[in-house]
This record gives sequence, structure tokens and C-alpha cells, in this order.
Amino acid sequence: MGAEIHDVDFAKLDPADEETRAEIRQAFHDNGVIFFRNQWLTPQQHKAAAAILGKFDKHPIVKGSEDHPEILVVTRLPNQPCTFGETWHSDNSYLDEPSLGSCLYGREIPPFGNDTLWSNMYHIYESFSPGMRKMLDSLIAVHSASRAFANDSKEKAAKYAGDGPQKYQVSEWLTRETEHPVVRTHPVTGRKALYVNSMFTLRFKDWSENDSRPLLEQLFRYIEQTPEYQVRFRWAPGSMAMWDNRCTQHFAINDNHIHKRVMARITVQGDKPF
Repeated sequence: MGAEIHDVDFAKLDPADEETRAEIRQAFHDNGVIFFRNQWLTPQQHKAAAAILGKFDKHPIVKGSEDHPEILVVTRLPNQPCTFGETWHSDNSYLDEPSLGSCLYGREIPPFGNDTLWSNMYHIYESFSPGMRKMLDSLIAVHSASRAFANDSKEKAAKYAGDGPQKYQVSEWLTRETEHPVVRTHPVTGRKALYVNSMFTLRFKDWSENDSRPLLEQLFRYIEQTPEYQVRFRWAPGSMAMWDNRCTQHFAINDNHIHKRVMARITVQGDKPF
């Protein structure tokens, strides 16, 4: 799970160098998440790096940069609580066609803490007993952004009012629900991966939330508490991570409240899970 790639400088990578781009895509598929160090990138160069994976999403709720709306600048100020990416999730699984991948670049990094964890959903699924896999294969899950982006607190209301470093906008996706298979098949590797997450999955189709909760909580705990299927990345200025949302989940560790942290994220368009 995870690989760190050296000797690639995205600021100097020739757009015509398809051999290097193909190697990066292969490493992405082989490892689920790939990491790069010492990347000193402009927003345009960040976009050129992310474009190796495909065309960009535009977040329907969180506003992107004014000059580059495809880029979400995620800023956490000193003494401000973390409210973005602080639970296990796969980016934008509430969309009909969830994000294929994400490319996160560290612009301003604290001297310690705020690492990110990724978990391998192939290995999580494959570790279940045959009976468990058979049951999960038959289920459909309902996903929604309604809880993660709810306007139900003073702090969240401020974001919708345009206050603070992160600005939200009202969207139809705040109330919509989307159905995806609990186990999805990766369109490139052909492998099966668990596809429910604690941020966006509400319940199983044709099940009540009460009936769904015990099994969902069991799955969420297993993802969280199985470190042998995880990788932990220690950020530094100029670091970048690219990950596959179809077969991984990630979690931003909120253990440093005293330093400013600025990250820039681009998500890449995906397709309907099957």
C-alpha cells in the first residue's frame, strides 16, 4: 500500500513525455497512493501533474480558488479546529460518478503532526470470509453529502456565509442521495474493493438507518483499526500525494492545532461504480 517515487520533477516534466506519465499511472494503479517530495509547483504545474490521471472535477459544495476553480485550497489557521477530511472517506462518493482520484499538494506544512493515513480497500475486502464477501457483494449503499456538509452549527453556517478560509455554497448535492454497490470492481485492475465510508454512506438500499448501522459501524471500525492495510504519510513542504478513490480511503489526522497548514487539492473525474 503506497509508494514514494523519486527523480520526478513536475515543474520540469515535458507534457510530451508519455513514457514517464505512463509509469506514474501504472504506479498509481499498482499501489493505490503514490507520493512525491520536493515539488515546487505553481497552480498551473499542479494541474499539469493531476492531468496525468484525467480530467478535473469541480467540487459542487466547497468553492475552489478564484483563479483556478478546479483547485480547493484547504487552509487550517492556528487554533482553528479541523473540519475537512477528518474522518475516513473516499472523495465525493456521494456523486453519481465519484472522483476517480485526487492530487493533494502541500503548500504550507506544520513542523510536526497532521499526517494523512490511507487504507487499502482491496485488502479490506479480500480479508473477509467467503460468506461475508458474498453478502456484501449483494448490497447497494446510499451515499449523501447531507451530513458531512450540513449547515447545522455556527461554524458551518459561517462557511456558507463566506466567512473563514473555507467557503461553501448551497448545492443540490446537499439533499440528493446516490446509490453505489457496496463492493465495486476497479475498471483498470479488475479487483474488487469495499466501497462504503463513514463520511458519506448513510445506509443500505431497502434497509433503515437503524438496521444498517450495526453492519456499517463494523465495517468502519475494521477500516480504522486494521493498520496492516494502511500507509501513513508525513507531510513536508513541497510534498504531493496522488491516490485512487476507487480502491482507497484516507483520513486527515488532526493532531496539531497551533500551526497554519495550507494544502491544495485537485480531484479527477471518475465514472459510475459497478
